Amino acid sequence: MVVTPIANEIILIDLTGDVPEKRVTYHIPLEDGLNSLQLEKGNQYAVGLAYKPELLPEVDSDADPAGSVRSISSAVMTLGNFKIISSALDTLPISEYSNDDIDLGSLTLNEEEMDFNSEISLQDISNSTGYDTSVLEGYGTFDLASRQLMNPDINRDGEIDSDGGAYWRLVSLINRKFGVDQFDFDDTLNPVKIPIDDFGIGFEPSYMYFFNNFGLVYEEGSYDGFELLKSIPESDASQVISTWPIVQNEGDTMSLDFGIQPEHLFEGGDFIIRAFDEDILFFNSIDFLSPSDNYEGFIFPIVKAVADSGNYMKSLSWRWMQILDGNYVDADPEVVRLCIGTMFFYFLHEDAADPDAFDPEHFGSGYHYYENGTIDLRGRKYIVNADNDPNYGYFGADFWDKGDNDYAFGYPIIFE
Repeated sequence: MVVTPIANEIILIDLTGDVPEKRVTYHIPLEDGLNSLQLEKGNQYAVGLAYKPELLPEVDSDADPAGSVRSISSAVMTLGNFKIISSALDTLPISEYSNDDIDLGSLTLNEEEMDFNSEISLQDISNSTGYDTSVLEGYGTFDLASRQLMNPDINRDGEIDSDGGAYWRLVSLINRKFGVDQFDFDDTLNPVKIPIDDFGIGFEPSYMYFFNNFGLVYEEGSYDGFELLKSIPESDASQVISTWPIVQNEGDTMSLDFGIQPEHLFEGGDFIIRAFDEDILFFNSIDFLSPSDNYEGFIFPIVKAVADSGNYMKSLSWRWMQILDGNYVDADPEVVRLCIGTMFFYFLHEDAADPDAFDPEHFGSGYHYYENGTIDLRGRKYIVNADNDPNYGYFGADFWDKGDNDYAFGYPIIFE
């Protein structure tokens, strides 16, 4: 008989930081009845209820007759994610202007979706958090990607990973190139020319990266001993979906770069990393945006990169769009800030061998990645590398959502 654990811990992950070592995981015991959380205004949180195992005594009559040696009985298990039904919020954003007290009401378990649902109304959560209803609705269509971070014990040792200073991120890399006829940046009303049902054509998920500082030490190179597995729906079995990852080390951090077929990322699911026939790391309920949903809620920039006839960059403009109700609309900057952690562009200086990645803030305090903008590049001597760039004629932009999905998009360069 399988005994379902009972939630006894509240897990909070602060999504404000855009890299894992800046994210903070809090956990407090779940009490019967009323529970209160101390949250920071201006931050946003993924919230879940979990089972955290108790320490069990191990009696060894020789080494420890008193039974003071203790062990962990099982892994920390996330039993469900907090969700606000009225706005489809899978996370909780708190503005600088929120109320000092936010009453979320009673939480009800939805066993099919494994969510703990709050029935608070859209207007009430708007009044409490200080965000307009339109911002909450726009954010709520996209924030499901952050649910994957609610894996507090990926090595299943019964301890919250961050309590020991460990951090990780599981990143999907998705490539896409826009054709010159697929958008018109200067069309204020209808800049994206791709039929909404065809938007996913051209998306090329190619890698899943795992970064960690769990003390895994292997020499750099490609290994046949590592495997990436994915659970088979409605089954206890798993299938190997990628082997021979590239191992890279930087400081105390090791990364595994797995090549992966698109369908495995688009479908999401439970993933396992196996090292030399031993399952070592576990990731449950990894959600990605599905093309079957026509990318509803998806946020992306369109970019206008202009160069002169001498291959020098003249200007760079970006404009954020969101797919809502089956239409392309200009994205609210506040929604972009909540959903997207960072964006940067690749610039090649005429005196450099390789391009550098800069976010818009690099060019002045008046620029913010989440706000539309234009940068004058004249005189900065950034060039389009016509000699040995396989992507000649395209300008690269890279943006990450708060759920660690990495989108590498290419945009045609306009020469004038």
